[in-house]
Amino acid sequence: MFLEHAPASTGTFAEVTGSRLSSGEADDDIAATGLEVDTYTADQTLTTANQIVLVDATSGNVTITLTAVSDLTGEEFDVSKIDSSGNTVTVAAAGSDEINGSSEVVISSQYESVTFYTSPTAWHIR
Repeated sequence: MFLEHAPASTGTFAEVTGSRLSSGEADDDIAATGLEVDTYTADQTLTTANQIVLVDATSGNVTITLTAVSDLTGEEFDVSKIDSSGNTVTVAAAGSDEINGSSEVVISSQYESVTFYTSPTAWHIR
């Protein structure tokens, strides 16, 4: 079972390149937040070091796997698809974890962004 996420609104994101950015390399607006910004082009499992995750799926579908809920509580990840290709970004729950009752969420539109946060027992969408 999966959820197809529909964007609540559209927006613009800063152009970011590279596989991992420090706040000093990111756009000034993002750097000012002090948040970690990471860009991925291939499958990745998130850790507590991730916060804002930009995904470029130009080369193919990409799966981002959330950290197991049992490993953390109160974490939040923002995952955005930054390319205009027809490929998708799938955000999957680890193991038997769920995201709003489903095993994964599919992001299909450029600049679509979904924020995931944990409760003690599951992932939720903000």
